[in-house]
Amino acid sequence: MKKVLMLVAAAVLVLAAKQTGLCVEARQSMVSFSAPADWKLLKAKSTDKVTTKLYLLRKDKIGSAIHPSNALLQYYPVPASATIGDADGIVASHFKDATLILQAQDEPDWKTYLLVYSERNQQYIVLNRIGILDGMGVELMLSFPLLQGKESEPLVILTLNEIYVQNQKMAGVYCRKSTVADMVNGFNSACRSLKISNKGEYKADAVIINPPSDVSEIYRYNGDANTK
Repeated sequence: MKKVLMLVAAAVLVLAAKQTGLCVEARQSMVSFSAPADWKLLKAKSTDKVTTKLYLLRKDKIGSAIHPSNALLQYYPVPASATIGDADGIVASHFKDATLILQAQDEPDWKTYLLVYSERNQQYIVLNRIGILDGMGVELMLSFPLLQGKESEPLVILTLNEIYVQNQKMAGVYCRKSTVADMVNGFNSACRSLKISNKGEYKADAVIINPPSDVSEIYRYNGDANTK
């Protein structure tokens, strides 16, 4: 998880360095956000380039190792010419070793992404919400381990609201509901509060669905980017 957070911060600074006209107070007045009550704030920092808030959501013991689930909120000034069209490149720069499962756009200036990656033989799921407008970029990233859960529990699929998935085949990640429901609910709750200049209705939400009868187009993630 530490590696991903470092990549996020580095990528944001590259973009923000081009536009530093908004002071910390102006950025804070433009961005609205309310973290769920059970998210523990670990770090909050503001510089002339970026405001960062890091949250701890839970800790899971897998074998002898503890794997945290974290949420990272960042907002930063961007060039006046920046649009949501730049979002794909920004997200890709964060997660260079990750596999993009799906993206969905529900507002002219907002997108939601679902990705997966492996680190130290552990698989992780990433949910990322990004908005770019009015000279401001804002991102909320949530990363958590993909747990096996109990074999007696049926598999479900974590995906994005298909209404807002454009020109893509529907895809998702097989998981067990008990291992992801709290992460999905927390992400959706936080994203509903996330706005720039009071804009950004959240509709491309993360959803948990039962597997359809034809599962050929559902991504089966086993740590191999070529496995479907």
